[in-house]
Amino acid sequence: LTFPTTFVGCSNTLSLAIRNTGTDFLHLTGVSVSGDFSQSGIAPGIAIPGSHAIGVTVRFSPLSPGTHHGALTITSDDPDMGSLVIPLDGTSLPPPVIGVDPASITEILTPGGSGTRELSVCNTGGSDLTWSTSTHVISAAGATPGPTPDLAKGEPDPRPGILGQGGPDTFGYRWKD
Repeated sequence: LTFPTTFVGCSNTLSLAIRNTGTDFLHLTGVSVSGDFSQSGIAPGIAIPGSHAIGVTVRFSPLSPGTHHGALTITSDDPDMGSLVIPLDGTSLPPPVIGVDPASITEILTPGGSGTRELSVCNTGGSDLTWSTSTHVISAAGATPGPTPDLAKGEPDPRPGILGQGGPDTFGYRWKD
């Protein structure tokens, strides 16, 4: 199994199936993993019926940057192949580490206004940093005035909120006309 490039401190998993191509039960007598790898799904004492398979998940969790080699070794009562060795390979890199200054930006604007603030972004890690940003806009939804209808004197206004009340808006405020 060859794992994709993985950052140190992170992990990647790959799956495989151990298949019993015989007709009798296959008894697993031992399982070992070497290197920066681990497995789940099989253990000594498992019996696989004839023509069946069991799934195995192998995890690559590198502790240092570089090329890593290991092996998943499975022993069984198979008379033709008592030991199966599956080579495990992976490459790891030091992760990127983002730094920002300031940690957050808050701006209050008048309707239709705009603002500019400076944000410094740096990478103190060992790999390329890919990042994106967005804004989180909070507005008083529903508070934007719409067109004013032409009403005759004394004619009731059909717009919601006229001579009424409402809220709370996104800031928690309530209103009453």
